[in-house]
Amino acid sequence: MRWEAQTVGSLVAAFWVVIGTAGAVAGGEPWTWESAVMVTLIVSSALSVLLAWRWERVEGALVLLRGIAHSLFASISAGHNRGLAIMLAGGPFVIAGLLFLGSWRQRRAAE
Repeated sequence: MRWEAQTVGSLVAAFWVVIGTAGAVAGGEPWTWESAVMVTLIVSSALSVLLAWRWERVEGALVLLRGIAHSLFASISAGHNRGLAIMLAGGPFVIAGLLFLGSWRQRRAAE
């Protein structure tokens, strides 16, 4: 389960970092409060996934909470297809967070 958590979390974090970087490099949109929130969410989520490789319990919980934050932000800022935006923005982080927590619990039970 740990391998799955690391794989899902890393792929999702990398995806968001690439998308965020590409958007910043393209520079077609002005800096808004939505931009600031997205940058904060992307950086904090990617950092949490990275740290969860070492500290599964605490960072796994933070990945889960940041996935929920991504979903909440998507529900606020999405114009249409709100359900799809919520699932795509935060769903993978929620899954990764649950996998990290499940892996921590599984290792703890084996001890």
